[in-house]
Amino acid sequence: MRRLSAIATLVATATALVAPTRTIIRQKKLITRNNDELGLADAWDGALDGVMDALVAGLDAMGVDGAAMGLGADALLLADPAVAAGAAAAAAAAMAAARALPLDGLLGAPSFPKIYESWFGDDMAGAMRAGVGAGLRSGLQFMEVRTQPVPNLEEAKFGTPLNERFQIEVARNLGLSDGPSAYVEDEAARKNVRRFDKNYMLVKRDPVSYANIEWARRVAPAFGSKRKIWVLLAEGRVDTSQCAKLPKNFVVKPLESPDVDVQSGDAVIVVAPGVTASWQRGYDIGAAAGAPVVFLNSQLSEKYQLGGPLADVEEVYYLKPVSKGFVYRAWPNPWEVWLDKPDGTQERLKVFSDERPTLGELSQITRSASQSKYGAIFNEKFTNDRSLGARL
Repeated sequence: MRRLSAIATLVATATALVAPTRTIIRQKKLITRNNDELGLADAWDGALDGVMDALVAGLDAMGVDGAAMGLGADALLLADPAVAAGAAAAAAAAMAAARALPLDGLLGAPSFPKIYESWFGDDMAGAMRAGVGAGLRSGLQFMEVRTQPVPNLEEAKFGTPLNERFQIEVARNLGLSDGPSAYVEDEAARKNVRRFDKNYMLVKRDPVSYANIEWARRVAPAFGSKRKIWVLLAEGRVDTSQCAKLPKNFVVKPLESPDVDVQSGDAVIVVAPGVTASWQRGYDIGAAAGAPVVFLNSQLSEKYQLGGPLADVEEVYYLKPVSKGFVYRAWPNPWEVWLDKPDGTQERLKVFSDERPTLGELSQITRSASQSKYGAIFNEKFTNDRSLGARL
């Protein structure tokens, strides 16, 4: 009976964990079910169902009919008051935990990124897509997404181990290269020798431009798979002919190209717009076609302010270094300012209500907090000393 009680408690606990979490996700309506969404609710459902499937398989391995156990869980609970009480407590705890879960984070909605690990993998890109998707569902047509294209942007020309690691990821994700070198056949030596990979060298020579193509590739699924995506380069001319893993619905062209022909069902990503004229050109292209536009990773501005120069553009994902910290915004959430800590993490100093702060205001907040908490140098990220929060 003790073994049966333990099994019944396990079944009840798993059921309690699965059911309310799924219910709350549906109640919060965090995901819709049209073809242009990422299907994260289905993925979450699948994960939860996987928990139950694994439990059933485990019970079967113990010589217990797992399916029957699951179907007959209520009867088993009624058979033992102690098990029933334990299951009720588990269900109550699971419901409370599910309501407290950071479901936005679980489902790809924005949260402050890990500096600088979120450049790798899909954490930051998922938050960008969530911001763009939320904007599209709310009727936004013109949006800005901004981060540093490479982790150590200030050192992009000289190279850092972190940037090198990111360059390798970019080269692989774009289908250019597996890394800095490759084995090639040397006919004179009659053997394979290791040489610099020429496609990787494209990325190494122009890491920012190729990184921005990679960010465009990461953001594009927010528009769905059925649209043609025009990736319009405001700066530089990137040879993407060898990028074997670019989406088939991508069209990469210079922003000023005369043969840009955006239609109403398309979407536009303007890469590194910079000067106001480039913003206006991208805006006019989208407005004429009625197509959504994302202005991606603008690092230059003709004005000392956050965001781009056009009033109709909403910052749906925005991460920018400021003195001793970062300014962050993930739409529809408000602007936030974060302070660098000596251990390399960040702490939030302030959430702004509705207004967009000025850069001067942000620097004053971060410098004052930094001085009072850590002194002048003990949270300096631009150093090789890891005891001082080093990133390089």
